[in-house]
Amino acid sequence: MKEAKAGANKHDQTLDWLSGVLHGKFEHAYRPRPASGDADGSRNASFLLVMLPDGRGYLIPSDDRRLAVAGLGITNPQFITSAVGRRLLALGLRLGLAQRLLPRVRMIAPPEASVLEQVERVLNLGPLHTAISLGTPGHIREPVLQLMSAQGETLGYAKVDWTERGAIRHEAEMLKTLPSFRPTSFLYPVVLYAGTLGDRYVCVTAAEAQPDVSRRSTSLLFANSRPGIRRGCPSSRARSGGPFEPE
Repeated sequence: MKEAKAGANKHDQTLDWLSGVLHGKFEHAYRPRPASGDADGSRNASFLLVMLPDGRGYLIPSDDRRLAVAGLGITNPQFITSAVGRRLLALGLRLGLAQRLLPRVRMIAPPEASVLEQVERVLNLGPLHTAISLGTPGHIREPVLQLMSAQGETLGYAKVDWTERGAIRHEAEMLKTLPSFRPTSFLYPVVLYAGTLGDRYVCVTAAEAQPDVSRRSTSLLFANSRPGIRRGCPSSRARSGGPFEPE
């Protein structure tokens, strides 16, 4: 009983931390509630909470099975056992079984203020769905958002810097300089946006890693959410090998 209570407290602390970083309220939801908006314009979204023994965790969309499975792209299994676990979880999500077993989390994002809303505006994209990596516990913990269309197509990844270390800013500056060197021996993420949104520094990269990307190619990546244009958006993070992998 004490262990279960301690685990619940840790989850609450993690959700409180995430609420502060992304400027939205994340709380446990004990009953399913479809994504919607409140009268004041706030956005509601429901997630499944997946916690690992080492303290890392993920929020996976819960309202749509296709989005839930696509949201597993935010995970980055390093071992065979982890990869097998993700396959089993994907099967459970497709069958609707995992939705009955995993804890639910509800997000209430105030209009104009949340990081996700600001990312949508700066990229000029329609309403986005997201899966969230909670990162590795510690003072350098950083959330990563997997940005998806309503069809479950991964459009990019957003990393949010909430500390004064400036690590993500330095990372973004490094990634933006790589095209000038025209590397061909490795793939790297393409920066779609890097800058300050409110009081958070955010770096958004495309879902498809490239060895060398022209401006024309980058502009095509921006158009992925428009009807009829589906180029450049397969979920290919496993082959990116870049420094922008979620922790």
